[in-house]
Amino acid sequence: MTLRARAACSAALLACVVAVPALAQPGGTRYASWPDVPAWWAAPGTWGWWPDHGYSAAPPRSFAGLVRGGWLPLEEEHARNAAPEPGVAATWLPIAWNDSVAVRTGGDAAWNGFGAPLVTVTAVPIGTTPQPEGPRHALSMFTAGRGSAAEEEDGVSVARVDSLLPLRVEAMGATRGATGALEKTGRHLWGGSVGLLRGNQRFTATLTQRSSAGALANGDDQAVTGLAGAGSWMLTHGASIWSVDAERGYHHAESFGESLAFSRRDAQQQTIGLGWRRAGDAGLQVRLALSRAAVDRSTFGVPVVNADEDQVWLAARDGVRLGPARLNVGVGGGWSRTLDRTVVAPSVELRVPWSGFDVRGVAERLVDPVWSDLAPGTPAFLQDTWAGGIDVNRSGNDWHADATWRSGRTSGRALASRLPLEELWLREGYARDPDLYTFRLLHAGAAFERPSFGGGVSGFVLARNAGPAQPLVDPANGARAYLEGGIRMFTGDLIGRVRVEGAWVGERESEAVPSRHLAGYATADVVASLTLADAVFTFRFMNLEDIRRPETWLDPRTGVEALGPGHEFRLTLSWILFD
Repeated sequence: MTLRARAACSAALLACVVAVPALAQPGGTRYASWPDVPAWWAAPGTWGWWPDHGYSAAPPRSFAGLVRGGWLPLEEEHARNAAPEPGVAATWLPIAWNDSVAVRTGGDAAWNGFGAPLVTVTAVPIGTTPQPEGPRHALSMFTAGRGSAAEEEDGVSVARVDSLLPLRVEAMGATRGATGALEKTGRHLWGGSVGLLRGNQRFTATLTQRSSAGALANGDDQAVTGLAGAGSWMLTHGASIWSVDAERGYHHAESFGESLAFSRRDAQQQTIGLGWRRAGDAGLQVRLALSRAAVDRSTFGVPVVNADEDQVWLAARDGVRLGPARLNVGVGGGWSRTLDRTVVAPSVELRVPWSGFDVRGVAERLVDPVWSDLAPGTPAFLQDTWAGGIDVNRSGNDWHADATWRSGRTSGRALASRLPLEELWLREGYARDPDLYTFRLLHAGAAFERPSFGGGVSGFVLARNAGPAQPLVDPANGARAYLEGGIRMFTGDLIGRVRVEGAWVGERESEAVPSRHLAGYATADVVASLTLADAVFTFRFMNLEDIRRPETWLDPRTGVEALGPGHEFRLTLSWILFD
């Protein structure tokens, strides 16, 4: 098939379907066939697009043009990533191990403190929510993935679902051969968590180890490993709940290559938090967090760079009913030793039901001290964002629609190269945008699910000011679409599904000097799944048009924009065994 014919095929497929489904319903994640939650939420055409991540790479996470304080993927308490950011950015739990995904568009910056994002994407593991069949006491989850470019992924998780003594142990490993401008990559994760409820006290502990390795086609290589441990104690006394939590993270990275001197990065962070809140779902809450972090960079032939930071954050929040509406107000204040500066960050959230719609208004300040991994000649600085907007959504029994508007203004925006391996762009360092950055983001989507078919549409438009400090490397717009049909047999024990997905990635600019315009493009996937009892087999065929498209970063071999992968496929098996 010629390139022109393939492009025509892609356009035809895209015209037949309309956007991405939200994985809000239990079980939806098992049919997604993406390797992990960040890869699903940041798929091509979405407003959180994270290019190359599905291929075990980890460029800076960007949202609305912000690579710090944009969007943050969060696992549940049982699987922490090593702090400080970005941790081991390429390795996350398999998506099939989750019941659902919760996406929250801000409103918690005052409570979360330094580094709070505009958007958080949280996975909810299977077993933490009630099952329709009734309570389960133990379950195990097995996943296996095979795909093009010699991809192999295997994982197992065993959990005891019990309110008195919950327990989880899990491990996964994956490798992948060369694809596009990326050479062979690998990643693995193991860890576990335990909880104990004794009278009016609750104890939890967790330990997670992650690692990843990858290389570019020119031989530039990286290896990253991290370990995170955390524990908490909660006491319920009368109408009050007291809590203490502690966490320590450490991660180590190395990079080298024919054009790169050997470099080693060691980062660690310790955090302790003290909290108090009224018993119940709502009421006054207070939290004090103390943290200490350090990042050391040692590069052959270059003096060692040491950076360390102490931070204090005190926050309080409460909510009140205003008739059918609810107003949530929070205020936080923090001190950064590196910046020798104290800042105050308020947050306001108003939720109003109106004619069947859930309307939510948000206004907040997000502050993020950028104190480590700085570009040469760049002193530590504060990224300061004032943001606000409106969310509107409405749901029926088998459909959902939502829209989000966000507008913001950032001073001291952190800039980073979009290289696909985190150790490569971290060693280049963050630069400070000397100009005031403003953005306006509109996102809307709708989806419906019937027993035998479903479909949906979502898209976004991003307007932001251009400056000389960095080209417009993020898409100005994008969309995703899907149309799905299925059949049920043998009283629902056998279910077959076929889904056609399409995506549009808007125009961008490359990091070449001078920057070059990258045209927008359409792409299409086909996903087929077969469910037999508690086992799900999924086939995903990606980039049906088989066109390798230019990335924003430059291939060191050629000095021009790197090319992404062409047509690929992925086969996954997820199997849940109860009791």
